[in-house]
Amino acid sequence: MHSSHERKFLAFTVVKTAVGKCPDDAGMLREILRPSITHSLLNNLSKKSTVLHHAAEECVSGIVQVGKNNPSKAGVLLCELLRCSRNWDNATSTPAVRTLLDSLDQGAAASYLAFLWGL
Repeated sequence: MHSSHERKFLAFTVVKTAVGKCPDDAGMLREILRPSITHSLLNNLSKKSTVLHHAAEECVSGIVQVGKNNPSKAGVLLCELLRCSRNWDNATSTPAVRTLLDSLDQGAAASYLAFLWGL
């Protein structure tokens, strides 16, 4: 995502809000968590010295909270983070993937297994 810090900050804020307000629609969640957004989150979380590190932390924290509160969304959120990096937690020093894994309900766990088979 080639844009200014202000635009990325706004995008992180919008994504955090949109994921929370989005209905249980996997396609819509995938559109919100587009690769450009997840890569920008990953890049800004991987180094504490980046200008948007705190904003990225807040965004991912909000995404994880949505997954914890709504297990049916947790699977899609988990898959979108892992599409960006299979090593998300280590790369970002966050427990996002681990927490979302713990939040999966039976249906989301089946979708997650299907995702893994597709890798």
